[in-house]
Amino acid sequence: MKYADKILFLQNGRILGFDTHEKLIRRNADYRNMYNLQKDTYI
Repeated sequence: MKYADKILFLQNGRILGFDTHEKLIRRNADYRNMYNLQKDTYI
């Protein structure tokens, strides 16, 4: 996800964000929480 130009972040069919990974991490708590939960799986 970090290497995409833009990410469309959906939850329950609703758009919660559309931006770069860096901006979503900084500005969107739901995206940040989802990312942090998943990143530990791939380390």
